[in-house]
Amino acid sequence: IKAHMRRHNTRIYVPALQGLVDAYNDVPHTATQMAPRELHHGTAQEVKCVSDRLQQKAAKATHQHRRQYTQLVVGDHVRVARLINPTATPKPSTFWEENILKVVDAVEPKVPWNSTTYVLSDDRKVTRDRLQKVDVARLERLPRKAQAPEPYAPRPQRTRKPNKNTS
Repeated sequence: IKAHMRRHNTRIYVPALQGLVDAYNDVPHTATQMAPRELHHGTAQEVKCVSDRLQQKAAKATHQHRRQYTQLVVGDHVRVARLINPTATPKPSTFWEENILKVVDAVEPKVPWNSTTYVLSDDRKVTRDRLQKVDVARLERLPRKAQAPEPYAPRPQRTRKPNKNTS
């Protein structure tokens, strides 16, 4: 639409809209290798073939770009990542929750481009990227720090002096 408006130096595109839609529907797309019009009027076998190809591409792309984590098994101890508000003050000292939970169940995805979901002992369902595996045998509890005093006192409000040049 924008290209049409630039090419014809106009802001009116409604009369040309049907032609633009037809042109779009007649051009083969890179993902499907078919024009949308062909796919819409195609046979069930053609549609299934395109659908399978798209799913394979999605699974391959997800696998290539997904960070590889060690698998968790039922009974592993984990911490959950905190969702950090960037404007929160004070900033948290750690990005992981303090409480340690157990993995109760691992739910495999129904489609290959989704992630395994882990059910925790507090009934939350979390993906692997938000979990940190904890070795409880090697864990040492540190005493809680006392609340640190403010590094500096807030500045007092300044009062404005009257301007001498005003009459």
